[in-house]
Amino acid sequence: MIKNSFSLRVHPLLWLMAFTAVATGYFRELLIIFFLVLLHEGGHLLAAKWFGWRVSKVELFPFGGVLHTNQYGNAPLHQELLVALMGPLQHVWLLCLPYSFLQSTFHMDANLYQFWMSCNLSMLLFNLLPLFPLDGGRVLYALVSFILSYQRSFFVSFVCSCLTGGLFVLLLWLKSLHSLNIWCIAVFIVFTHWELWKKREYAFIQFLIERMATTALPVHPLRSSSEESIRFLLRRLHRGKKARVTFGESVLWDHDIIAAYYVNGCIHCNVGDVQEVLRNIHESGYNTPETWRNAK
Repeated sequence: MIKNSFSLRVHPLLWLMAFTAVATGYFRELLIIFFLVLLHEGGHLLAAKWFGWRVSKVELFPFGGVLHTNQYGNAPLHQELLVALMGPLQHVWLLCLPYSFLQSTFHMDANLYQFWMSCNLSMLLFNLLPLFPLDGGRVLYALVSFILSYQRSFFVSFVCSCLTGGLFVLLLWLKSLHSLNIWCIAVFIVFTHWELWKKREYAFIQFLIERMATTALPVHPLRSSSEESIRFLLRRLHRGKKARVTFGESVLWDHDIIAAYYVNGCIHCNVGDVQEVLRNIHESGYNTPETWRNAK
């Protein structure tokens, strides 16, 4: 497979919406939705490729899409924000297109134009909700992780997302909205949060592995002690920042500590034990970022 290639998957929710639209005669409306979803996700993809992210899969949903990348929280903050916002920004300029242009170019009548405007506005506002896996949830996660550690920012963002999702489902219930598509999206949101929570430890491990191969990051000083557990220290690492750990007169880098934890199985060691462990690892060269980058 080509290095920069990726797979494109249409989620069953979008297929369900497409089947419903065709069965009820809303074919032109279906084309508009597909066009907006593709353009929305194209914005994310363009930004991700611009920053050199490795994209493995693009998944299309009725409300936009999900970009699956290799970035597990180690990209700079501005990259995270721009990649997340480039999708909703597509709807901003689409909303500014005049009716006369759409009428002459795409033969839109007044009713179809209203549908066009409604879809654009709905996708824009819905995707900005602080809710996973929407763009607003990713923006919230990136902003919170700028202040808190990776683990704490995940927990705070996850709780905010659950509250937002709960309010969204409650609003649907109170408004007595019986649209099958809307309730399918609500079920999908619940399932997504369950999957996200279940895979949180796997995502954290991927975050640490990516950190070992990442060097071009701002330095973030961390104070520690020789008695602090390595496992606890790793959970204090920040996204998008290279940790320089000091304890007493000694200095360690985060990739050294991660190497001791994973390569040498130093699971129950304290920070003070790492330097002794690293003497053996240094001789093999396993702890260097270049080695891990080449091995991936």
